Amino acid sequence: MFKNKTILITGGTGSFGNAVLGRFLNTDIAEIRIFSRDEKNKMICVIYIKIKK
Repeated sequence: MFKNKTILITGGTGSFGNAVLGRFLNTDIAEIRIFSRDEKNKMICVIYIKIKK
């Protein structure tokens, strides 16, 4: 369904956005973009992504 697509997760550093991100990390999605207003949580999210990959 999302093969080779780019998706945008709004509120990506919140609890729901984090759960969605976790599900999509190991798929064939070409690119995942995360939108969040919270700078601290953005950095936590980047670290989480690096660990999961």
